[in-house]
Amino acid sequence: CIPTQNDPVRYGVRRVHVVTGNQPGAFASSYLPTFDEALRDLAALGPTFTRVADRASADVTVEHFDSGPGCAMGAGSYTPGTAVVRIDPVCTPGLLVQRAALAHEIGHWLGMRHVCRYAGEARDCSPVGYGHAVMNPSLTYGDDAGPTLDSAYVGPVPSFQPTELDLAEFRRAHP
Repeated sequence: CIPTQNDPVRYGVRRVHVVTGNQPGAFASSYLPTFDEALRDLAALGPTFTRVADRASADVTVEHFDSGPGCAMGAGSYTPGTAVVRIDPVCTPGLLVQRAALAHEIGHWLGMRHVCRYAGEARDCSPVGYGHAVMNPSLTYGDDAGPTLDSAYVGPVPSFQPTELDLAEFRRAHP
């Protein structure tokens, strides 16, 4: 049972545009079903998410980017104050990893901080607690901290559905 606090009356509807086609930053249309699943999963946070066909009517845009050799600039990014989330598919191999990366970066766009597994794991750990979450700063955990969302992904599938900690972090960001 996936926890949810979906309430579009309270939290609204967020319109997401995924760049496709022959535009700069475009994803192949084959990514759309995976991204649509991520948006359905994210509805558990509170808002309802819907994909729109054009950038002008979107609240946030998802773009493909090239992170560079060895995923030097990370698997995904969001720059505060913008309405653009960027994902590098090379650094997020596999549908579940891409889904997790998109959910994580949209979480940042929503104002969410990292939900750390342990104190001090990231410089922006949320005060809501520690544990497994979409907003974990690392994509995988093993004997060490594992690669971060700022590095290439190698390892087991990360969390791609919001947990109670993600819901608490969303409530913290949107009281």
